[in-house]
Amino acid sequence: MFTRKPSPREPRLQLLGDKRGFRYVSKAQSPPPVTESPASTMEALKKKNAVYCALVLEEFLKELAAISQEHAVLDLAAETPDTVES
Repeated sequence: MFTRKPSPREPRLQLLGDKRGFRYVSKAQSPPPVTESPASTMEALKKKNAVYCALVLEEFLKELAAISQEHAVLDLAAETPDTVES
């Protein structure tokens, strides 16, 4: 019912990754929690979208170049008469 909150300087136990033991962790040693403002979150999202758009644009241009090259080769092949000797 009544519990005492640990003080920020009081060490606390942390379960180890392999679940075989504990270690004491002081809050003063752990990094402070990162709180991002909505503006910084939006800026990060804009950067992520810009990188994604650049990658998609690059792939689209490669495909467009391949289609254009194929079309040009097919047009050249259609224009030249077949010179098959019998």
